[in-house]
Amino acid sequence: MPLPRKKLALIHVAKARLGLDDADYRALLNRAAGVTSASALDNDGFSEVLAELTRLGFQSSMARANLGNRAPWMASPQQVALIRKLWAEVSGGGDERGLNTWLERKFKISALRFLPADKVSAVAHGLKQWLANEARKRRAAP
Repeated sequence: MPLPRKKLALIHVAKARLGLDDADYRALLNRAAGVTSASALDNDGFSEVLAELTRLGFQSSMARANLGNRAPWMASPQQVALIRKLWAEVSGGGDERGLNTWLERKFKISALRFLPADKVSAVAHGLKQWLANEARKRRAAP
């Protein structure tokens, strides 16, 4: 099933913002997802390519745009960015849906944009703990 237009557009926006020429862009697509055209990506390939683009420095303004006007008791945009950064490290990408699922399961918060400021440290600590556990597992594995 082909990717939705918005996902394809995001890939092309990232390419433009990073200043990738066509050869580098196609090499990235091939390296990350084994394709030579974004139109050939499936959802898994999209996630892999987006993770690679993020690693290269791309930051989508779309995720920041949905925060709206923040109430004083809500997490600040900087705190939200920290949680997204930690989640990207944990998940190997930046899948917002996965983050929201984790927040709902662990903290009963349906989406990151609803994160209250008094929960930021608990959420960040949980993600840092997850990273530490993964690092311990890697060190213990032969």
